[in-house]
Amino acid sequence: MVRLFVPPPRIDGGQATLVAEDAAYLGKVLRLSPGDAVEVFDGAGGVYDGRITALSPTGGELSLLSRREGGAVRRRPVLELWPGLPKGEKLEWIVQKAVELGVAGVVPLLCDRSVPRLDGARRVSRLARWRKVAAEAARQCGRADIPAIADPADIAALAERARAGLPVAILHVAPAPGLATWLAGRSSVERVAIATGPEGGFAPEELATLQKGGASLCSIGRRTLRAETAAVTACAIWALAAGELG
Repeated sequence: MVRLFVPPPRIDGGQATLVAEDAAYLGKVLRLSPGDAVEVFDGAGGVYDGRITALSPTGGELSLLSRREGGAVRRRPVLELWPGLPKGEKLEWIVQKAVELGVAGVVPLLCDRSVPRLDGARRVSRLARWRKVAAEAARQCGRADIPAIADPADIAALAERARAGLPVAILHVAPAPGLATWLAGRSSVERVAIATGPEGGFAPEELATLQKGGASLCSIGRRTLRAETAAVTACAIWALAAGELG
């Protein structure tokens, strides 16, 4: 079944309004036409059976049946991933895979060793791109919700979350308890966060700030992984512990 994301503001009763991008995807890419069936998800956990009623170069319309809850049972704890901002397009890949693995949200982490510097218009455009990647990944993997992709935050913001009671694991290459063991000890909490460093890892001062806030050092094995590999591996370990995999 073809799946399409339509946000709640464009759904009114039994009708969904399509924008030009939606119409091009359905009509030009998938070669669909009025009368064809599609499944719509609203990014907030709702799913609709729909049928195309109109397509044009500027948009279109769908008729919808009643909304139903389409999300899988959410296992505890849910995961916030805080990946250190890496070079190039790597964060797009991290967001895509994290969404597929079931995370609840991603907060790009601005670190001392992060090479990209996001200011002004570039920050806005990159955030919009990451959110688009998340929506597409949710569509592809069958999620009915779209994880929140937050505005980039700094180490101080994560330390403050830890001080406020959020369990935070910091991936580190030095000898430390395994991430799977740390997660097993927090199976009854509502939410956890895992922070992974950028290329070069966290600076010593950043580790000290996070640990002072109450975060825990954790390991995912004896190998030194690339930043993007470490982030996705951490998500997979969480997904296995939470029952999302296996």
